[in-house]
Amino acid sequence: MFVIMAGIYLHIPFCKKACSYCNFHFTTSFDKKDDLIEGIVEEAKIRVKYLGRRPIHTAYFGGGTPSALPARDMEVILDALRLHYKVDKDAEVTLEANPDDITLDKLHAWKTSGINRLSIGVQAFQDDLLPECDEILVRCTQKLTFTCETYRIRQLTAD
Repeated sequence: MFVIMAGIYLHIPFCKKACSYCNFHFTTSFDKKDDLIEGIVEEAKIRVKYLGRRPIHTAYFGGGTPSALPARDMEVILDALRLHYKVDKDAEVTLEANPDDITLDKLHAWKTSGINRLSIGVQAFQDDLLPECDEILVRCTQKLTFTCETYRIRQLTAD
């Protein structure tokens, strides 16, 4: 039997700083963050018929840097998706994360809200290859290990 899987991509355009290599839509101003979160929640409600009865098997928070936002914002969005759509109990929910944003408190909140996969922005593992704006990525290897061992988010990618 052929089953069509549904997935949702949520673009969170906010970044702490602009990096020269990035070609995605982003802003370093968080002034409209609450408006965006409200807009995503509203669109989830408005577009409820778009997927029909198909369950959501994947949700991907990309950006920008979604991990720069308070974890509560991801929870609000995921709650709206669960309210308006059938989200598969084993859905893969991914959050793009900057290593510098990862804290034990955020890991706990992300995991509790249903995020079960992190996509860590690495760029490079050698300090001398990192662009100047990415000095915060130097600690990436330690953060990956910390993430795996401390909070058991077992699905990780790095780019």
